[in-house]
Amino acid sequence: MTKLYKYRSFGVNSLRELCESEVYFSDPKKFNDPLDYSPTLINDISLNELEQLCHRMVMNNYDKDRADREIHNYRYLSTEYGDYKTDQEVQKYYIRMIVGEVKRQLDHTMKSRGVLSLASQWNSPLMWSHYANEHKGICIEYDISRAVCEKPNMVDYKGGRGIYISQIVDLIFNGAERAKKEIECKYFYTKAGQWDYEEEWRYVSESQGSRSVPFHLSGVYFGMRCEISVVSSIVKLLDGAKSKVSFYHTYASQDSFDLHRREVEIEELMACTPRPSSALAFGCIPNK
Repeated sequence: MTKLYKYRSFGVNSLRELCESEVYFSDPKKFNDPLDYSPTLINDISLNELEQLCHRMVMNNYDKDRADREIHNYRYLSTEYGDYKTDQEVQKYYIRMIVGEVKRQLDHTMKSRGVLSLASQWNSPLMWSHYANEHKGICIEYDISRAVCEKPNMVDYKGGRGIYISQIVDLIFNGAERAKKEIECKYFYTKAGQWDYEEEWRYVSESQGSRSVPFHLSGVYFGMRCEISVVSSIVKLLDGAKSKVSFYHTYASQDSFDLHRREVEIEELMACTPRPSSALAFGCIPNK
């Protein structure tokens, strides 16, 4: 995979990103699918190990005093129903509380990460409709073969949401790189199978917000309903840039739902670009 694509509505944010050569790493907690960035924990360790893990994670994120208080509070809360050491049902309740705290601490560790979502195709009618203002927007092409960052990862649409707590133990106590990758995969690279039409690829950053484009912008596709003023504005902005950018109109096949492209004739576009109205050009005041 050498080219990836970003579908965008045309507006202030997309125009600024083109002007400033930026991309935006989003907060994954705000994704439109609440099941995205929402793994579950599967407990496969003993209660004693679970307490140790919870204590270490709270201490890492805050301090030892808070970690001591958290464990003490959960033990105290469980006594409302009995003794967690002798009553199996109470112990299950206590374990659920500790597992919940482990999940909160893991979320805390991951919360600052930002995600850049890209598509593998420019010609998806669904993507144009969902993410490019019903074909009124644009699709930006990036050449990632010359990226100055790590390669992106494709989203897994077949994997489950579960993270084994033993993997978290391996990460927190041993710094295991494999466990880290498996946990990050469940957070950032796993989605429900119904989303597979997006063929999504993702970059994950340590922070959120706008950053300089880490790869070459190689093309811009204009939706079938994209206004000529938008086309001409973007072509004027990017044409003649040091890095060659190609421009394409998209259009539908005559006998199918497939989308095709044709290169923008820049000279012709400039010649027929809408000009100011006579009122604006000559200072005329129209009759009321």
